[in-house]
Amino acid sequence: MHENLLNNLSVSPESETHLNTSMNANLKNQKEIKEDGVLNSEDLLGQLPFEITINFLRYLDERDLCRMSQVSSRWNILSSDDSLWKELYNNRWKLSTCKCTPFSCGETWKKKYVQQEFLSRDFWVGAKVHRQSFRYHNAIHCLQLNGNRLIGGSRDYKIRQWDPFTGVCFMEIDVHMAPVLSLQFDNEKIVTASADRTIKIFSTLTGICLQTLVSHTEAVTCIQFDDRYIVSGSRDSTLKVWDVERLLPLRTISASGPVTCLQFTRDLLFFGTEDRFLQIWSFSAQQITHSLPHPGIVWCLQVLTTSLPDSAADSTWNSSSTSNS
Repeated sequence: MHENLLNNLSVSPESETHLNTSMNANLKNQKEIKEDGVLNSEDLLGQLPFEITINFLRYLDERDLCRMSQVSSRWNILSSDDSLWKELYNNRWKLSTCKCTPFSCGETWKKKYVQQEFLSRDFWVGAKVHRQSFRYHNAIHCLQLNGNRLIGGSRDYKIRQWDPFTGVCFMEIDVHMAPVLSLQFDNEKIVTASADRTIKIFSTLTGICLQTLVSHTEAVTCIQFDDRYIVSGSRDSTLKVWDVERLLPLRTISASGPVTCLQFTRDLLFFGTEDRFLQIWSFSAQQITHSLPHPGIVWCLQVLTTSLPDSAADSTWNSSSTSNS
């Protein structure tokens, strides 16, 4: 086996001599039995030059490398070598000409491989996952699925409703004068935010425009509503809080930069900005209580029970703790 591997490796005569010597010494050591009957095992890979070791490991697949990583800390380092996992990634997903740049913040090819493997599998093991295609005429900026309705807003200024099970588009709304950037709907209304600086409210059942809210001076990038408020964020570095029943502005919140995303709970409003901050505003205190710096632009966020994950342009994923209200 060792001879076959050596024939496939391009090594210098000096390296081959050193390799054969190391192998013979290790094989001899492994055959020696201690007086107590325990095999005297030595780390064969530890006796080889790093480049030779990596060449040996190229014969292993991802399962073997993962098993190897559990043997010792040194083998974990060797089996996690970036060049091995990049080669596996490129071979698996046909990206042999991949020109990806080095990752930042601890990102590695092994981690990228694991993430891609997860995405390639069905999320429900053993379940029959129904896949449905939806024809769209332009770039989609926002989507929401709720029961038997899938509603999306796009760059062509339109809002469309589909049956998520058949893929049939049964309603098309064309009212905005610029791309639709964000939306939310329930059984009664659809609230949309657009680059035309307006917020529009439509009937979910008929698609008729019920109201247009005008207050922002730049594109409205994000929107959310509940039974009390509609909250909008804009590139004008402000957020507007509207009364959901009277559709009147209640207050304006100044952000540190153009607002990219938002989500609010009963007492807290979370929002991200283009100047790399994740900020928290309290409805009860009527002020910003936290400004958390980020290495990159915060594009999206989701509020959980006790923590706030946020995704940024720097490819990092942070979890910022918040208190329950």
